[in-house]
Amino acid sequence: MKKLPATKSSSCCETIDQKREPISFPELRKLMKWTYSDRGELLADAWDRLNQTCFRGVLKPVPILLPSSPPYGHWVGLCTGNLQGETIHIQLKRDMPMKEHYDVLLHECLHAYLRECGESTDHNDVPWCREIMRLSTELWGVGIWASPSQPRKVKGVSKRVQKPRADGAESVKRTAISRWPQSMSLNLVNAPGWTELLATIGSTE
Repeated sequence: MKKLPATKSSSCCETIDQKREPISFPELRKLMKWTYSDRGELLADAWDRLNQTCFRGVLKPVPILLPSSPPYGHWVGLCTGNLQGETIHIQLKRDMPMKEHYDVLLHECLHAYLRECGESTDHNDVPWCREIMRLSTELWGVGIWASPSQPRKVKGVSKRVQKPRADGAESVKRTAISRWPQSMSLNLVNAPGWTELLATIGSTE
């Protein structure tokens, strides 16, 4: 399969120009259960709940893969799509506690959501910053200010600057933006209305 250059995206959201036939959520759930047992089924259910509560049901069911060794070595999650704006699959590094899988799944679902809405999936762009601010408030009741960095002249020197909020509040740093939500100590199992996830992960650690 020929791999085409990625469109504007983050380093953990690649693009492959290969179209796929759609699958249903029951098919996804059955596939995940068959492949990864209880952990796979729980991840499929978490994906569906995130889709309905956080992403307006926009996401299309796609395989969620759990590779034991990521092909590029440095990531814990990856969202892969094609040039038609469709998501092909999500990957989560297998060797993680279940509660971390939930957080990385949320991160990758956001990449998929932006892709399927036709917006930039880049961490250092307005759509990503806008959505992590929205989700931080909706899921945890935490207000953050996230702003992409832009090149600016500061006292004659070229620097990358993140625009402060209108009231002067500084933006979350770029590294934290790119590793949201875990970088901000926001964990899905601690979000109001999601704490019952803690009761489901004991046998999958």
